[in-house]
Amino acid sequence: MALLPEPIKAFNADSGEYARYREDYPPQMIADIVGMCPDKDIAVDCATGTGQVASQLSPYFREVVGIDQSPDQIAHAKQAKNVQYRVESAEDLAGIADGSVDLITVATAIHWFDQKKFFANAKRVLKKGGVLAVFAIGAPSVKEDECAVDDFYDKYLSRYAPKNFRPICLMQTPEGFSECDSRSFYTKAVNRHVDDICGWARTMSAWSIISKSNMADTILAQLRSRLLAVASADGRLDVNYDVPVKIFKKE
Repeated sequence: MALLPEPIKAFNADSGEYARYREDYPPQMIADIVGMCPDKDIAVDCATGTGQVASQLSPYFREVVGIDQSPDQIAHAKQAKNVQYRVESAEDLAGIADGSVDLITVATAIHWFDQKKFFANAKRVLKKGGVLAVFAIGAPSVKEDECAVDDFYDKYLSRYAPKNFRPICLMQTPEGFSECDSRSFYTKAVNRHVDDICGWARTMSAWSIISKSNMADTILAQLRSRLLAVASADGRLDVNYDVPVKIFKKE
């Protein structure tokens, strides 16, 4: 197995595609998470990437802080007047005052973290009763061929999964927190183009390894060909996403 790339190496070169091809999270999920918060003063989005969740939180909070260690990801982040982005480690929550935060979110990134360090710092900066929400958007599921993307992932990408990867549903409750919700949201993006699905594949951290090999073009062409076989005449598909979430409160 190839060496696991560090997150900053895995995503730095793909930030533009990440911003273009990664889906936003279900608005109802964001609203439900926000509804559990004691106040709407400060939210912190850890490993914010290109600011998908930070921008979705911005209408609800006085201030949103998006933290990511990749300068290139931050350079492509979605802007809002009350969102501040910082290039630093999301595990440390450096510069965030103790007991000052109402909500911390981690979207499709907890598997990269030193989780012991992160949860300790999350407990430090959250208010009593503050919310920690951890969630992940799954691979696109194509209605016309539900196994197409899963087969591609299992065959080519899964071998490079981060060493800490675990399904969200199996996450244990961190020390000092209580679990208050665990479920999945189902989101649907209608009429995605085949090239959007291939673009999603290129945003995966594993692609930073595969793209350096001489098989990259071939395997992506295989995925594209399989999808085109079931797509509409203009290359469009119905695509669904599963978004599991676990929500904890600081005791």
